[in-house]
Amino acid sequence: MLIFRRLVSLGQACSSILTPSTITNPWSLILSRGKMRYHFPHPSERLRIKRHGWEARMSTPNGRKILMRRILKGKYVLAH
Repeated sequence: MLIFRRLVSLGQACSSILTPSTITNPWSLILSRGKMRYHFPHPSERLRIKRHGWEARMSTPNGRKILMRRILKGKYVLAH
């Protein structure tokens, strides 16, 4: 029964994608899938660690609260 529901939902999703405009223009399916967006520069490992790392968390009271919250949740990684 679960497999049948998934197949029905998959069929509905495909029917919403395949409209008459996409059938006449096949490029609309191809171009929307791997669209690159340039909203931000490439990530920097050094900046990430400097902002979200252990020393940055320990240097402020709110950062220590974040670390304590992660300890209490049982997270394996506390900071970057």
